[in-house]
Amino acid sequence: MASYRTTGRASIAGHPVEAARVALSDVSFAALELGWRVTPEWSVSFVGGLPPTVALHGRGDFAPQAVLRKVTYGSVMLGAQYHPFSFGRFEPFVGGGLGYTFILRTRGGSMSELNIADNAGPFLQVGTQFHITDRLSAFVDARKNWLSFDAKGKVGPSPVRVSVDPDPVSVTLGLSYRF
Repeated sequence: MASYRTTGRASIAGHPVEAARVALSDVSFAALELGWRVTPEWSVSFVGGLPPTVALHGRGDFAPQAVLRKVTYGSVMLGAQYHPFSFGRFEPFVGGGLGYTFILRTRGGSMSELNIADNAGPFLQVGTQFHITDRLSAFVDARKNWLSFDAKGKVGPSPVRVSVDPDPVSVTLGLSYRF
């Protein structure tokens, strides 16, 4: 699940609108992570998943617009994790890396002709594994990703520019299998 702490700025027809805000709806997603344990303490991983769709909601001066647009995006992350110690079957870890988010499509809503640029940003991660067997583990982790997007569109006949910093926090639950 991803939850967004959105901040940003907006302008309509070139004039800043201080009270115009955009919020993104929380979303559930399915992901696949491939990793390699480089040493007993270090691992690297690559994460991708099924592209989710989020709704951009107008807030403040944009509130009358309700749902501005629905956006389908893909995200991939490349990171490294440090496993400093274990407590029996529990093995905590911390990590970080770089995530890249690309916009696949936008549709519906009150903002037409929405164009959003792809972007990349760093992330930090914290989690733990519970080793069920030597090969099978359950895990939970949380990632904080810093992102920023610039978008252009129209509300009615007026051109709109929006800079959005969604800065998602995602929590992942899953199973891990070692080959």
